[in-house]
Amino acid sequence: MKKITVLFLLFAAWGCSDINYDGETRLVFEGRIVDEENRPIANRDVDVAVYARPGYGLHPSDVISSTITDANGTFRMIVPAPKGIENTMSVRINKSGIGYQYKEFALVQNKDFSDYRFDLQTIVLYRNESVVRLNVMTVQEQANTFVSGIELEGMRADQTVFVNPFETDYVPYDFSFFVLRNQTVTLHYTITDYSAPDNPQQTPYAIPIAIGDSTANHTIYY
Repeated sequence: MKKITVLFLLFAAWGCSDINYDGETRLVFEGRIVDEENRPIANRDVDVAVYARPGYGLHPSDVISSTITDANGTFRMIVPAPKGIENTMSVRINKSGIGYQYKEFALVQNKDFSDYRFDLQTIVLYRNESVVRLNVMTVQEQANTFVSGIELEGMRADQTVFVNPFETDYVPYDFSFFVLRNQTVTLHYTITDYSAPDNPQQTPYAIPIAIGDSTANHTIYY
């Protein structure tokens, strides 16, 4: 039997004054969690958080529902609908990170629901020992050059999946990807040279990176 958690009567205790909710509309989150062999993962915590403004993780949030997966790895939560298009929701899975990776589906909006349901379907959690970190550092060597469009191709084990794009032109000094061990991934990016402002020159790159059993590091010079 599926566990159904309805905690919308309790969120006021944790509530953030910036977030208002529709007193009548209910939204349903559901999904199934399995491991790499497609076996269900039971007794994993799942919750739904609402962020007060756009900008993932930067603003106060309400945790409006929480549950654990049943013997079949399934979960289902019924929550009040936040008012305002500026609010976003996140589904957070296995926050402790014990045994398996932590997973989050971020920037969920009211428009993403079909008939008031948001079905995450089957979610694979990789064992922690199957995942390594790829650290990428960017180093600017020329004043008029910029790097953009950084993407990683390969077998990834992303901790955060953005349901809607997290739009920003900012490229951090360093950042990380989570990937499966023992493979070759390809790092894609573009370097633009603005030395001639009226005729900027773009050069795309596709760099293979070997991933082994431990943390890998790569530096983009531009």
